[in-house]
Amino acid sequence: MTKTNFPIIKICMPLSDYFWIEYFDYKTIEKSVFALTKKLFLNQRLYSKTKNNTLEIKLANFRKLLEEYFINFEKESKKSRTKALLKLIETDLNYRLYSFLEYPIWNGNSRSTQKKQFLAPKKLKNENDFLDFFRRLISQDNFKDKKVIVKPNFVSVEEYPETTDKKFLASIISILKKSEPESLKILEGPSIFYDDSFLGKIQIGGCFISNTLNDKNLVRIKDDRKGMSFFIERDILESDFLINIACLKKHLSADFSASKKNLMGLLPAFERIKFHKIQKLNLAIDFLAEKLSPTYNIIDARKVLDKAQMKRLGGQSRKGRGIYFSTDSFELDKLAIKENFNEEKTVS
Repeated sequence: MTKTNFPIIKICMPLSDYFWIEYFDYKTIEKSVFALTKKLFLNQRLYSKTKNNTLEIKLANFRKLLEEYFINFEKESKKSRTKALLKLIETDLNYRLYSFLEYPIWNGNSRSTQKKQFLAPKKLKNENDFLDFFRRLISQDNFKDKKVIVKPNFVSVEEYPETTDKKFLASIISILKKSEPESLKILEGPSIFYDDSFLGKIQIGGCFISNTLNDKNLVRIKDDRKGMSFFIERDILESDFLINIACLKKHLSADFSASKKNLMGLLPAFERIKFHKIQKLNLAIDFLAEKLSPTYNIIDARKVLDKAQMKRLGGQSRKGRGIYFSTDSFELDKLAIKENFNEEKTVS
């Protein structure tokens, strides 16, 4: 018997659950999943790491994510629901296949191990006040010939305050360019449900945005004591300055989206799904922020989004209290959320 080149795919669905038949094009799912596994380049490595060649896809694992994504789930077309489910399946398969490979553990020096000046959280009332402060700050640090990464929030095609104010970001990029860094990159990973080609159309201060959802030069950050780990691009860890620019939003899964939650956009797609499936999402986000330790954290809260993280999910835009800054994302999030939402709690 000739050995097959690809694993056997088994789609698991409770026999009594008609949810997947009623709301999705199940025949399309079956056909697409086989085609999908053929294009995943990691399949060939699967055999050397597993005892069998059967890959199970449990649809029940995706139900909560799908229902949270569509605000009017039942009114969405079968085509759009099916497309979203297939994206989730592809992302999940990628993660499971990556987990069999021996990726290098990151043990290098990162910003978290370097001595950096602690700047307590502060609020600036408007854009001009913040940019004046930021110019003075940048002039004090040595950015010349350094590697700089800027992480905004362009999770979708929507405008500010759902995503970063492009004019505000362009001003920050202009200030950074004058400091003559060796390299200056804007990195973002949009929602995996979107056609992410929109990122390539956004140009800020002469810089195009690089998409972090694509799997590139990955390393694993791991903490056995905490039982947590994640894959991330090596270039992010090797940068000299990581500047984290977040919007302030209520979030249906994480309570709030501020500077810590914004860092999830630096993860590859399969890690994003893993984080959202973790029962204690906020603890995972805290772990990510601790390990990445951005040099500067900025929260643009001139406008905030209440109720949800996107208008299509019920989010409501209202006036906020200003622009917040700190080297400490944990303390910064506490201050911004307390002042704009009148809530005191550990937040992500």
